Amino acid sequence: MSKKYLMEVRSKIRGVQPTPREKAQKRKSIYNTQLKVIGLTIPELKNINKVFSFYEKKPQQILKIWDYIWKNSQVFEEKIQAILYYEKKMAIITYDEHWSTFASWLNGVDNWEHSDRLSRFYSHLLEKFPKNVYPTLKEWNKSENPWFRRQSIVSLVYYSSIRKTIIVKNKIFPLIKKLLKDDDYYVQKGIGWSLREVGNVYPTETIEFIEKNLKDISSIAFSPAVEKVSSSIKNKLKEQRRNFRKQSK
Repeated sequence: MSKKYLMEVRSKIRGVQPTPREKAQKRKSIYNTQLKVIGLTIPELKNINKVFSFYEKKPQQILKIWDYIWKNSQVFEEKIQAILYYEKKMAIITYDEHWSTFASWLNGVDNWEHSDRLSRFYSHLLEKFPKNVYPTLKEWNKSENPWFRRQSIVSLVYYSSIRKTIIVKNKIFPLIKKLLKDDDYYVQKGIGWSLREVGNVYPTETIEFIEKNLKDISSIAFSPAVEKVSSSIKNKLKEQRRNFRKQSK
C-alpha cells in the first residue's frame, strides 16, 4: 500500500515542468549527493507538498507512509517531501511518536540539504526532551558515519533564533571539541556552524573555547565560527592563527 503513495509522490514531482539537464546536474553537484536529482527548487517542492491523497489518513498512518517513502526512494526530491511535510508540523512533533522514525532517517542521508533539514527536528526534540535525546547525540558523536557526527553537534542548537531554551554549555563544548580534528569536510562545516550559533547564546564561553582550541580549529570551521563576532576579536584571533602557523614552520 505504501508503494502506491510513493508512486503518487513520484508522479506529482515528475508532473512539474522538467528542469534542463544542466541545471539538474548543477543542483546535484551543489548537494554533492549520490541520489538522483531532478533539479526542482525548494519552493517548487514545497508547493508539491501541499496536497497528497494520504493526508486524510490518521497521523500514525501518514508517518508510516512517509517513512516508507524516505527509506525506499533514491530520488532527492522524493525523499525531501517527507521532511517538508513535518517542517509544517513542528507543533505536533513529540519524542514518543516521532523520534525513533526521524532518527532512523539519518541512515538515509548523504547530503547537507537533507542533513540540515533533519537537524531542525532533532534540535527541536532535544529542546523539549533533553534527557531522552542528548544521550543519542553523544553516541552519534562517536559514529563512523560522518553525517551522524555532524548531527551530533549541529543539532545541539541548530539556529539559536528559534530556540526558547538551550542545553547547558557543559553539554555542548565537549561534543564539539571531540570533533575538532575530524577529517570530514561536512563535519568541519558543522563545527563552524555550531560555534557560530552557540556564540549567540554563550558568547564569552564560545570565544574562550575558540581561543583555547585555536590550533585545532580548521580553516573550514574557523570562518563560520567567527562570522558574527566583533571585528576586533575576529582580527585578534586571525593574528593568533597566523602566529601559530609561523611557529609551526
